[in-house]
Amino acid sequence: MKPAGRLVVFTILIPWLVLAALAAPYPVTMEPRLRLELQPVAVMSGNTRTFESRTLEIDPVVGGSIRLDLAWPLPDRASRIDLHFTGSPTGAGQVHDVRVQSSVTVPGSDPVLVDRQTALDEGSLRFLEIYAKGERHLTLALKVESILKPVVLKPTGRELPVNFRLEVSRVTEQGVVPLETDTLHTIIGQQVEYFFRRGRGGDLETVRLELTPLSIRGDMLEVQFKMQGEIRTAASPLFLSRKETLFTGRSTVNEFRATTGDPPLGYLFSVIPVF
Repeated sequence: MKPAGRLVVFTILIPWLVLAALAAPYPVTMEPRLRLELQPVAVMSGNTRTFESRTLEIDPVVGGSIRLDLAWPLPDRASRIDLHFTGSPTGAGQVHDVRVQSSVTVPGSDPVLVDRQTALDEGSLRFLEIYAKGERHLTLALKVESILKPVVLKPTGRELPVNFRLEVSRVTEQGVVPLETDTLHTIIGQQVEYFFRRGRGGDLETVRLELTPLSIRGDMLEVQFKMQGEIRTAASPLFLSRKETLFTGRSTVNEFRATTGDPPLGYLFSVIPVF
């Protein structure tokens, strides 16, 4: 998982965003979103330490990501915390369902991954633990509120940009384990590729995805999908070859599996178009 950090400052920027939107030559809509305030709280050997709070905006389609470097549990070496949040508002004063994906990397240790769905009451504080090893615990204090953001509606055309949010997961006997998240950028009519490589030697697995947005029809995107590659099985390699054209919506999660066996093992590729 490779979320890129982004800190959004609202107090000063929002009035100027509104003025710019109103002056735009295209129609403007007020899009509901979630604003999340988070503060890491660390506990070690019975001692509690709080870190600086951060604020980020959760886009209803691509979500919101942030990376934190915390001088914990070692005072002279930083631990890396990658966070990605997805969710959309259900209305003021309501409970909002938010998905939290985290990766905590303590120096000298493998990343600890957490993928949880939690219900956050508007304006209320909720604690979510994302790391627990012995006497070391790391928790997020979360507070969410719904906002309205002005968004300029651009006309459709072949020059329109199209992004694909791609989530790569490993399918194991224990369940689906997130591996990484990427965003692919292209325009209508132009192919974009993603190449996945894992292992080495006789255990090497490769998958190539090709996505070509063909046209936009209202809120629907026509896209051509192609998958090629090779994954390992207990018996012999499995060669992948798949090509199809489909229509998908703005917030639709399209899942493509490269699995074999019973129970199925392999990889899951989730593609969300943003246009």
